[in-house]
Amino acid sequence: MATGTIDSERIDDIPLLMHWMLEMHIDRIIDAAIGAPHGNRQGLSYGRLAVVYLAYILSECRHFLSSVEEWVAKHQQCLTQALGEPIGETDFTDDRLADLLDAVGQEDVGEKIEEQLGQHIIRAYALRYHHS
Repeated sequence: MATGTIDSERIDDIPLLMHWMLEMHIDRIIDAAIGAPHGNRQGLSYGRLAVVYLAYILSECRHFLSSVEEWVAKHQQCLTQALGEPIGETDFTDDRLADLLDAVGQEDVGEKIEEQLGQHIIRAYALRYHHS
C-alpha cells in the first residue's frame, strides 16, 4: 500500500479576489503603465505582483510588506493556480514590493493606471427618458 503526504491550504476568498482582479485586467494595465521590472529582478511582472499584493490586502485586511512573503508561502498552490504561473521564492520580498509601490506611486503612472482601469471597467449607456 502506497502512502504519501497530503498538503492542504486554506484558500478562503483568494481565488475569487484574484479572478475578478485578473478579469479587470489590473495586471495588464499596470504592466503597460510601468513596464518590466529592472533587469536584475527576475520573476513575476509588476502587474502580477500587484494582483497578489491586492489579494493579500483584501483577504488579510493588512498592508504591511513584511508579512506578504510569509502569506504567499502559506498559499503557494492556491496563488499559483489562480495566476496560472508559478510563483518564485523571491517574488514577494520587501524589496520587490517596495519597487512596485515606488513605480505605482509616480504621479503620471498612477493617473495612467486610474484612467485605463476606468476605461476598461466603467460602462456608460445613453438612456432615453420621458418627461411626464
